[in-house]
Amino acid sequence: MPEFLQGGNTLATICQEGNSLNPSSITGLPAQIGLASDYNIVNFNASYDMAVFAPYHLRFSWDFAENVGFNKADVSKLHGKPVDAETTAWQLRTDFGWEKTDLPGHWSIFAAYKYIGRDAVFDAFTDSDFHLGGTNAKGWFIGGNYALLKNMWLTARWLSANEISGPSYGVDVLQLDVNARF
Repeated sequence: MPEFLQGGNTLATICQEGNSLNPSSITGLPAQIGLASDYNIVNFNASYDMAVFAPYHLRFSWDFAENVGFNKADVSKLHGKPVDAETTAWQLRTDFGWEKTDLPGHWSIFAAYKYIGRDAVFDAFTDSDFHLGGTNAKGWFIGGNYALLKNMWLTARWLSANEISGPSYGVDVLQLDVNARF
């Protein structure tokens, strides 16, 4: 399997020349696998920021992606069995606090829910912290930032994600980061 794959996308045999089970194979090497679907992604983002609690901000954001390149009949044929079209990904997020946590005492908190269908996006480019990367995952994350010094802040985050389809597989991650800006 190629090293750039994170897991989740539908795969299929794309080259039979090296299949040692194929009598016409001249190489005797294993068959090559690859992505079964095309990836033509349409992505929409929206954000609404309210400063009515000044100096604090309340921001709502939404991200939606759809893989319009997925062809259920073609993918099912390549995969060798019927494949459901799981081509949608989305995230809802809310942030509250200081717009920037760059001065001592500034803080912010956030919470989000994320859903990433199996073939919604290319799995190698997903968030490697959420479900340890890949697609076919849904779940939430919460966290916060607190400025310790000028341009130095602490971030804490809890991520919890589960497999959408297939065998049950859940991943919970706690992260603590110290960040600095120069």
